[in-house]
Amino acid sequence: MPCNLRNITMAVLWIVLAINTGCKSNDNQILPVALTDSIAIKVPVSTFHIPITFPIAELEQFLNQKIRGQFFETSLSPTKNEKDQVKVEMSRLSRIQISSVKGKLVCKVPLHVKATILKSRLNFITKGIEPVETDLVLELHTPADLDKHWQLVTKFDLIGINWVNPPVIKLAGIAINLQVKLDEYLKLNKDKLTVMLDNELNKAVSLEKTVSKIWLDLQKPMVVVKKPPKAYIRFVCHDISGDFKILGSDLVCFTTIKTQVAMVTETNIRVKVVALPDFKPVKQHSDLTDAYVYVIAEFDELNDELGAKLNGKIFRAKQYSITIKEVKTYASDSGLTVLMKAKGDIDVTMTATVNPRFDSVSQSFLMENFQFQVVSDHVLLNMGDAMLHDKVRDTVQTYLAVSMDTLIRKVPALIEGAISKGKTGKSINVEIRDFNILSCDINMGSKRLHFLVHAQLRSLIEIKQINAGKKVDIKTKEKISRLEPTE
Repeated sequence: MPCNLRNITMAVLWIVLAINTGCKSNDNQILPVALTDSIAIKVPVSTFHIPITFPIAELEQFLNQKIRGQFFETSLSPTKNEKDQVKVEMSRLSRIQISSVKGKLVCKVPLHVKATILKSRLNFITKGIEPVETDLVLELHTPADLDKHWQLVTKFDLIGINWVNPPVIKLAGIAINLQVKLDEYLKLNKDKLTVMLDNELNKAVSLEKTVSKIWLDLQKPMVVVKKPPKAYIRFVCHDISGDFKILGSDLVCFTTIKTQVAMVTETNIRVKVVALPDFKPVKQHSDLTDAYVYVIAEFDELNDELGAKLNGKIFRAKQYSITIKEVKTYASDSGLTVLMKAKGDIDVTMTATVNPRFDSVSQSFLMENFQFQVVSDHVLLNMGDAMLHDKVRDTVQTYLAVSMDTLIRKVPALIEGAISKGKTGKSINVEIRDFNILSCDINMGSKRLHFLVHAQLRSLIEIKQINAGKKVDIKTKEKISRLEPTE
């Protein structure tokens, strides 16, 4: 026989003993008085710290898909005579590499250089001369930030030009090194590369879609109790800001969202949805979310849970039996009261009153200040009353603690569900971890239990990929004349 049945069976045995003693009635005992007032709970503002990361490797992948083909093409005069002309073509040699150093992005662009003699004062010598080919690596550095539209902002600067081998051509038997001339050209025209990189990244790399999706979805009610009266979790968002940093292999926006989180009924579900504000930079020193979540438990719902476990149960002792017919929970002047009515060979009304308290160490509910009384057509023996006290106390405390724990254990899933509604397939990953309840204040009104959960947690959103779209070629054709030759 299950423990709870044995407990109540023992209680019934004492009831039977009491009846056989022919004791007097105890109908005049007063049951705990139900509360009739509703209460209002003020929900503190929660501070959600949600780091949104974008791997630099994805930025690198994007640029390699986006920027292809020829970078620069120009013609120059390697001598003082404009009749000497060399065409120089530069195209991407291999993968563009992006890393970070001391809070800046470092972009290395490998280029293949091809120098072809177009004409010279001695036209006949140009025939049959093979083009000169070599390689170089452009090194560009940039800080990174977000503009007010949540778009990535860079400002690349050309830091180094590293030649694998110098570009040397021979003209009329004279070896001419084009390195200095081409270095000059690249430095004079660096904006054609840097501005293009800045523009392409600003257009393509944006947190606006991700953050807006999260911000707006947070404000959409999420059903948590489907049967009437329905209940919803609402995030009332007030403000958002961010601290954008380059950290190792990631771009990270340490996003801070100020919001109130509450379970509400259909009668007060409507709250104006606020559009995503502009990005506002604010220094942030923590990745730990400090959340206050207000949740409710309707007494009707609690009655259904306890009733499903006790109603209709038959308890027998010798030739006597009783059946639990009604279970009702309510807030009384003494605490949380559970009233149980049983019928059978004797009619019994039992009440158990407790004061629930959340213990942050064990992360569970404790039932304190237990009070118990029995009302029937016969007075119970003192010993029987004590035995019934112990058994009912254990049963009620266990069932109530389980019901409350179940409610509070839903909070992490509710928060994760609200944030992860913004997921868009494979492009975003959401993670909630290190969830810990610091406290849970419990208040009781006439219709429901009110829980104000103070919790801490860590959350992370990772942007996994962006679409490169159409490729971009840099096509620059210029003629640079009267450059001094380099021997």
